[in-house]
Amino acid sequence: MDAKNINLRPDWNLLDSTFESYKLSLQQLPVYHVNPDCELDTVTLANDDFSYNRTKVLSLHNYLFGDPWNEKECYFVDKAGHIKRLSVIVEASIGQPRSVFQLGSHFLQTERHMPVTISFPSANLCLISDGAGLVYLLDTGNRQTDTTQKTKWTILLSGNIVGENSEPSVLLCSRQHFEDAEPESGDHGKKDVIDILTLRFQDEKKDDAVISQAVVEWTWLFRYDEKSKFEIGEHRMFKGKQAPFYATLGESGKELFIGSHSPMKYATDWEQQVLSEEMEIENGEAADKMDSAPENSESLYKWTQTDEDVTVMIPMPEGADKTSVVYGLSKSKLTVGFKDATGKISYVLDGKLFVEVDHESSNWSVEGQTLTVTISKELEGQNWPIVILGDTSGQMIPNNADQDVDMETKDEMADLEARGFQPTGLDHYEDCDDLPDADSMLYMFDATENKFTYEAGIASNQWLFNCYYNHKLCTVLRHDIDALVWESDTPSESCSSPWKHVATFNALGYVRASKEDVKYSGCSPNASYSALCESSSRVFVYHSPTTTAAPLKNRKTGKSMHVSKQQVVSLPSNEPILGFHASSELMFVLTGAKIFIIKVTAPDT
Repeated sequence: MDAKNINLRPDWNLLDSTFESYKLSLQQLPVYHVNPDCELDTVTLANDDFSYNRTKVLSLHNYLFGDPWNEKECYFVDKAGHIKRLSVIVEASIGQPRSVFQLGSHFLQTERHMPVTISFPSANLCLISDGAGLVYLLDTGNRQTDTTQKTKWTILLSGNIVGENSEPSVLLCSRQHFEDAEPESGDHGKKDVIDILTLRFQDEKKDDAVISQAVVEWTWLFRYDEKSKFEIGEHRMFKGKQAPFYATLGESGKELFIGSHSPMKYATDWEQQVLSEEMEIENGEAADKMDSAPENSESLYKWTQTDEDVTVMIPMPEGADKTSVVYGLSKSKLTVGFKDATGKISYVLDGKLFVEVDHESSNWSVEGQTLTVTISKELEGQNWPIVILGDTSGQMIPNNADQDVDMETKDEMADLEARGFQPTGLDHYEDCDDLPDADSMLYMFDATENKFTYEAGIASNQWLFNCYYNHKLCTVLRHDIDALVWESDTPSESCSSPWKHVATFNALGYVRASKEDVKYSGCSPNASYSALCESSSRVFVYHSPTTTAAPLKNRKTGKSMHVSKQQVVSLPSNEPILGFHASSELMFVLTGAKIFIIKVTAPDT
């Protein structure tokens, strides 16, 4: 990964060295509630699938969806597939949630193992993944100005419109942007583009073990004017051992930002497609070679790789020996073939290598009836998706040393279940079961360069939660005892880092570490308060310091000290909390029987 390593540097002007502590306020926050009058749609793990990835994601899934474009509304889904909107105009008089859209029959007829997810790319558009493989793009009208709430949501596009297949996925993020239309389109206006990030899990069988990988897919939808239909554009795919804790898109639509506790890799199948397209431009031959290759043809050679070299193993023709080998290797081209008794040469490999190599350190040898070619990589650690550009006659053999080991495999779980162990959720996992944070990183992928261009190690910065700050999806990391909000954006001349410190929650990192039962965390979009929501009953609110008429002073030093307020909300319910959302003035808490609305007001000083 040829990426520039960046150190996350806090803005010292946003750190408060005079902050002393939080004081508990006895002032009660107003709490209202409404009955959803429906059964919520929730998803549990399949009986034969308790992989660590899926267990963690589903157990912590938030079934309540806030709207960044309208802070007084939130959404949830019922068992019948109705998307319901709760709108709070006046807290003391809250109406019943109203259905704004209903998912199709595919939602009801398919056995699902992924929840419904909702994302809002703009004030007029909504994306819904039904958890069964279908995604809907909807026109919602302007949700910022629609006070009647009677606008009918209409389908602009639906079907298997994201990713490379129809496997169930959840929406991570979406964004609408406009860019200049291509000259060949004949349109002189702006192209309307919607970027979509989704997450799914892919099981791969390696050496009789089932390994679960998290797959993040980036899909483009586009149209040239409001009267035309959206079309499916490009697609990129990224893989890792764990689901990312943070994923968002740049405003220009050319950057992807990912935070993960395990390395994220740009998937090789997309790289191979890009390389094939480059070969078509160069000599016009790669596409014909790809199309003419038999679908189930036997591999002419096998190959494997390490960080240092690529090893190609070629079966020798009957009667051939060492003197029959025809071998040629330059910095960018490989030729391997065999000469028969008549002098005719049959080439097995003949073409341009994936990248330039150290040809002087490479060699070949013959053992038995196998010709082995060892190619030294010029750039160590670079992953090769293919040996010869455009060649599909080889079979890649994964290196056992590089195989990922999943935390739990189906075979292991079957053995545990046979001994009476019945996993039901995260309660059966201890902190030590999680993968180490040594590989925790923030990444920036540049679509114009088609590679990761920046990375930042955050092994010493615990991830706390994600939030919307000024309409941008940010991530919150612990720094010492504080919690810092980091905004992702394209580097510029004034700021060479893609991640900028924009707000601070004093001592929240220390507070969060002291609470064991926190399920959801959040904050207001203007960073006036942060909140920790337990799995049942209680919500803790921590207000940011405000200027007071009579500031507190340290008796010994005489310096002014900041003391802020903490408030605790005890909900009149013992049911598990299934969703939480925080806005500037309201907090929404979802349980199976009620939706609680908490009016957040600054406590009296």
